[in-house]
Amino acid sequence: MQQRNNEHAIGNGRDDRYNPPLSSSSSSSPSPSPSSDGCACFSFEASLHNLPRTLYNEIELVFPDIASQVKYDKQRNDKMRIMNNNDDNKREYFVIPTYHIAQHSILELNDKTENERLTIFLRFKDHFATDFYNLLKQKDQYALLDIPDIDGSASTLFSSNGDSSGNYSSTIYDEVASTRSILGYSTFLYCGLQIVSHPCYGYEKLAIHTIIIYSRLTDVKETYMELFKRYNINDESNQIESIEVQPARTHAGRDLTRLDLCTK
Repeated sequence: MQQRNNEHAIGNGRDDRYNPPLSSSSSSSPSPSPSSDGCACFSFEASLHNLPRTLYNEIELVFPDIASQVKYDKQRNDKMRIMNNNDDNKREYFVIPTYHIAQHSILELNDKTENERLTIFLRFKDHFATDFYNLLKQKDQYALLDIPDIDGSASTLFSSNGDSSGNYSSTIYDEVASTRSILGYSTFLYCGLQIVSHPCYGYEKLAIHTIIIYSRLTDVKETYMELFKRYNINDESNQIESIEVQPARTHAGRDLTRLDLCTK
């Protein structure tokens, strides 16, 4: 969750063009709600961005296999002289930060909070991240995707966490610094740890999990849109026809979509 090593954030907002996020004065955390088929539904906040160049070095350290492929593609494209911004087949870095709301304070360290921390991460990994990976691979078989593990290291769920020379990474992905760089959210030091303060949900019950992607723009946008509609199938917001990739440091609280994930 929040930064014990590299916190994971929790949120429950929606693109404010359709439904503004909750007021920052709201301190209540949404509880899982049952769906019509008896499944548990959980809301979380997500947004799609181009990866800021300030994070490129960190990606190279944490996900060397992805970075290795990126460098190879760049060298190949440079030689072929086809590198240009209008090339629909050009793959590039994208990032999807997601924010989830916990029931217990992330500042406490006990069995209850640790179990919830793991539950939130597994729900994100086994459902949203896995669904995104599988759907994206159908569109772009050469796409690469990974997520920081619960401790911030590369998860190795979707990649090998090693480069072409067999070198593996033990570097930790800094979710707090990433959130500050991508969305401009404020951070502060608490008992020696960096904490993210969400503009609507504060910091006490915030968990952050991130997806790192290397693929084609069109395929990434289509995948994001399809999952958005799939997860919000009974919501009026599934009428949105398109979604745009946001630049880094999108104004806090804007251009965030709420996804409602139902699990059995």
